[in-house]
Amino acid sequence: MTNLILKNQRIIISKSRFFSLVLIINLLVFFSSCKTVYNTSYFKTLTKDTTIQKYVSDELDSKILAQDVLGITVSSLSRELDDRFNTNVNVTTGTNGTVTTELGYPINNNGEITMHMIGKIAVVGLTRKELKYKIENLLTPYLKEPIVSVKYLNRKLTIMGNVNNPQVFYLNEEKISILDALVLSGDLKENASTSDVIVIRDEEGVKNVKHINLQNHSIFNSSWYYLKPNDIVYVGTDYIKIKNDKKKQEFQNNLSIVTTATSLLVLIINLIKK
Repeated sequence: MTNLILKNQRIIISKSRFFSLVLIINLLVFFSSCKTVYNTSYFKTLTKDTTIQKYVSDELDSKILAQDVLGITVSSLSRELDDRFNTNVNVTTGTNGTVTTELGYPINNNGEITMHMIGKIAVVGLTRKELKYKIENLLTPYLKEPIVSVKYLNRKLTIMGNVNNPQVFYLNEEKISILDALVLSGDLKENASTSDVIVIRDEEGVKNVKHINLQNHSIFNSSWYYLKPNDIVYVGTDYIKIKNDKKKQEFQNNLSIVTTATSLLVLIINLIKK
């Protein structure tokens, strides 16, 4: 009688351990299947509060280039004459598939534009601010208190690769940082590489290629932090992350198979013992 009780106890203990093992395996499957989605990481090198010194300033005005088309608007107290200065060449620009026609001043081979009454004005090498003041001074004999605004009409950027909204967009302002450009393109996709973003830049007929690591905050000190007209930004794929995700998925699948087989074995054993 005592031996039978001990035997039954051992069976109960064995069953208990067996079911505990099944429970543990099921819990492993559950927690491994709860995949945590990590956002694409920028500036991993910023591990604590810090101050970044000698960063690239945004106060430096860009120079007007020979291939630029300028949007120049004149307003003054001589309203009847303003339209003569604001009527010039039509330039078609667009962003995200939209098309806009604006009035622009193309630059000739000598680096000049031609304006009503003033004639030819040398503009290449000047900043927008310098050209603004120059035109205002030249208009003073003809207009009362002239105010001039200057913007770029044909400066564009190409953002492509693993971003949510690849696009070509036009820049009316001085400059844009690579971070702002990526945000305007919908930011990076989940499998995008932040450690190797490529910028292709055309300088004096030479294509310069720069590999940028956005995980390192040294980008703030780089001359490539601000993009230039006609830059191409390509965001590649993080193949290591994809490979790791694939391995994790395979592990989950294999663990699910083991759990299913174990549960089926328990069911068969219980049926046999009945």
